[in-house]
Amino acid sequence: MIALGLVGQDTERYGGLGFGNLSSRIGTGFIVTASQTGHLPDLSSGDFSEIVEWNIDRNFVYARGESKPSSESLTHAAVYQVSDIARSVIHVHSPLIWSNGDKLGIPSTDWRSAYGTPEMAEEVMQIVGNNVPNGVLVMKGHEDGVLSWGDSLAVAGNRLLHLLSEARLNKV
Repeated sequence: MIALGLVGQDTERYGGLGFGNLSSRIGTGFIVTASQTGHLPDLSSGDFSEIVEWNIDRNFVYARGESKPSSESLTHAAVYQVSDIARSVIHVHSPLIWSNGDKLGIPSTDWRSAYGTPEMAEEVMQIVGNNVPNGVLVMKGHEDGVLSWGDSLAVAGNRLLHLLSEARLNKV
């Protein structure tokens, strides 16, 4: 994901902040990459947070670990809350997929729903709860934000790679 520029940090994008994150379900919670770790090619245990509790309506996550969890943790929680099948979630930033989501047939959230908010999480729950077969959505209210989920990180990642390839090949 880093090599393709889907996760990382770039002084020319998003005010130089890191972007993108990954999570995997464990028990009744999940492990998520910590805030501002997208640029790190190798992660240590201190670069993750364990989300053990959340409340979407109250915009609340309770995390354990050395580092602050990703600001998108609530969005990841939304996927896990409504899908028993989802074991992993990947949030990337792809201008190509994001701007061509409609042409690629990807469902999307409303542009007025900002990232990391209960509104975004509610929309994600609605889309995921409708059993979207391709396991991908575009977050229109989060510049270049694309979310993928599946029963493993490999499945979620392959969905993103397929869409990126399709967008590039078809020059949508």
